[in-house]
Amino acid sequence: MARYTQRTSYELKQQKERINTSVRKGTKRRLQLWLVFMCVFIGWGGYTYVSQMFKMQDLEKEMSVKSEEFNQTQLQHDELQAEIDKLNTTEYILQIARSRGMRLPDELFIRTEE
Repeated sequence: MARYTQRTSYELKQQKERINTSVRKGTKRRLQLWLVFMCVFIGWGGYTYVSQMFKMQDLEKEMSVKSEEFNQTQLQHDELQAEIDKLNTTEYILQIARSRGMRLPDELFIRTEE
């Protein structure tokens, strides 16, 4: 009977080892699958980050060009607004009219010769 129990325990050990090796193989397979998934996910994330970084640089360059154009346009607008404000004054209108040779009805021109 002792022999039978030893043989049975030996068979049980072999059966446990077979189960353990299949469990280890399954665990190893799941681990490899998880690592592949993580590598693909990290690769996709890195690619997305780099492509967005280059796109941001391009957009920043475009923004600086547009900002410079805006500043120039704003300066031109300010100059024209100042001209409009001057044209709303009678003194400036009289100055422009006199430079073009016009005069008021009761005004006399005095010219000096040099």
